[in-house]
Amino acid sequence: MLIENRIINILTENLGISTKKNSNPESFKWDSLKHITLMSVIEEEFDILLEPEEISEMLNYKDIVRVVKLKLSHTDQL
Repeated sequence: MLIENRIINILTENLGISTKKNSNPESFKWDSLKHITLMSVIEEEFDILLEPEEISEMLNYKDIVRVVKLKLSHTDQL
């Protein structure tokens, strides 16, 4: 499954959003408590460790995809 699809699944499952109602992941919103939960689920799903600076950057779908792809590309180089 593509990284983007996995992230959409994480967001919809954890935010209780139906993809049929809201097909634009850029419009998904969440509060700070849900943000911590999402970051934890993302770390587990992709087997990565996010730095506090990265977590604070991941405020929307596009930013999450960017940071996860960057982390995975660095992981592959190790």
